[in-house]
Amino acid sequence: MTFTFSQMGTGYDGHAARYGGVLTADGNGHLLRADQSGLFGPVLGNNNFLAGYYVDATGRISTNINGIYCDLFPAADGSFELIETDFRGSGSGTLKAQVGAPFGTNSISGNFASSTGTFNLPMLVPPGEEDITGQFMTDGAGHLGGAIDVNQGPAGISTGSPSLSLNVAISAGTYSLMRNGYGSATLSTAIGSFKTQLYQVDNNTVFLMSSDPSTCPLTPRQLRSG
Repeated sequence: MTFTFSQMGTGYDGHAARYGGVLTADGNGHLLRADQSGLFGPVLGNNNFLAGYYVDATGRISTNINGIYCDLFPAADGSFELIETDFRGSGSGTLKAQVGAPFGTNSISGNFASSTGTFNLPMLVPPGEEDITGQFMTDGAGHLGGAIDVNQGPAGISTGSPSLSLNVAISAGTYSLMRNGYGSATLSTAIGSFKTQLYQVDNNTVFLMSSDPSTCPLTPRQLRSG
């Protein structure tokens, strides 16, 4: 069975860290494939090696996903709540069973809503939190449009006011997706470009992870049809 997961937290060095990906389990304690991306501060890494999991009498699952140890707890809707349990840092997230695979670029089609929060690294101008929400329009052929609202916060409480940009058009945005639901997208706007990884759950939900080297994610991000 194949699952999509998304996780956020803090790394051992204090940076915000984020993981997301697609993994396949065989029902016998083995992960057959785990395609994963992780953002540790400014570094994006991709991994793909075998790992495993163990289910105890309470239904809790202990797993190693590409060297990141987590416990998963089942919810009534069939999803799992995830918490990191290793020395690399602390984090939590959600794992959901995929429905509708095999996927492809044509499996993301229609209008989706999304919101996210990220943190621009201190060496950038301007640093500080950046929050984005908006509507994304996809055509099933890799073209991405729509509009977003962006609130760029100041570097500190006493260093200025947030900068708000409303109804910023997405122009020449692109996306692509592999058969297992793992993909990427670029949003091009008048105020900058935004890169993200995609992990499709089903026809209505896609997990996203910012892959810009200049930002650390703060909140989970999803595309939800609407």
